[in-house]
Amino acid sequence: MNLPNLLESKWVRKLINLTQKEDKLFSSINLDFVDNLFEKQRKTKRGRKRLYKISKVFKLVIDGFRNGRTAATEIARFAKQILVKAKHELCGNISHDTISRFWIDLQSFAKELFQSLVKYARKIGIFYSGLSQVIDGSDIPTRFKTDSEAKWNYDSTRKRYYFGYGLFISVDPISQLPIAGFITYSKKVNNKECHKMLNEVMIIPPSVISGDAEFDTTDLVESAMKKNIQFIAPYNSRNAKYPLPIRFRAELYGFPQDWMREEICLRAEVEHTFSTLKEHFHLLDFYVKGRKKVETHLLFVLCLRLLHGIATFKMGKSPRQIIHL
Repeated sequence: MNLPNLLESKWVRKLINLTQKEDKLFSSINLDFVDNLFEKQRKTKRGRKRLYKISKVFKLVIDGFRNGRTAATEIARFAKQILVKAKHELCGNISHDTISRFWIDLQSFAKELFQSLVKYARKIGIFYSGLSQVIDGSDIPTRFKTDSEAKWNYDSTRKRYYFGYGLFISVDPISQLPIAGFITYSKKVNNKECHKMLNEVMIIPPSVISGDAEFDTTDLVESAMKKNIQFIAPYNSRNAKYPLPIRFRAELYGFPQDWMREEICLRAEVEHTFSTLKEHFHLLDFYVKGRKKVETHLLFVLCLRLLHGIATFKMGKSPRQIIHL
């Protein structure tokens, strides 16, 4: 019996439905909206007809990542398993080219997809306007020394050089879930990237943003204040010709030091987010070159982290927990 006929079997359909219901990740949210996002971003209707909707391939790739398969070839091989085919209702084998094409398609709407999930997390009560956010950067090394857009960077935390990119992210310190994020050319972000982040965090308008001393600039503090955001970073005396006897630059604008000292303690939560993304969601397991493609991988991983948090939250647990779903 071939697979299409097998899928029509009453008992097989019951088994598939049970398997799909048991998958807490996919049952927590209807991902059909992914198809609508893709269609809105398509620049042309021309090209080879797709055998599967992009939402179906999206789910398959998610399943591959959850099972440690991150390369296109590995996911295509994973999709040949009979239970995987049945679970995702695949009528045949999915090729390496189909998975590669998915990543190309995803480039056009990955940011919109991530922001849609952020808005959904706010809708169900994980995020809310006025929450505190924490920003920081991290290293994204690449295995490809021939990547013309990557460069050598210095990681001051580990006291080493690495070849690759940087990651700039804003997270909710309570849930440890990402709210905004993008790829930078180095781990140390510049002023332009900081202002870009200030705009992106407004998807969930924060009341407070905390960061390391590298973000301590008058320009950034005042720009945040114009958006009704209190920006807290340890005073960096190296940025001043004549250092002031203060602990936080925001003291100059009348904010109390004691309160800021308590708030800045949340800053460490972003490190937990970085380690979670790298250890459990394969942030560093990418096989592409170029900033745009690496950022697409990043946004996919951030989406996967949000989906996990949403599913965990709907189970009545803390979205910061990493549990098997």
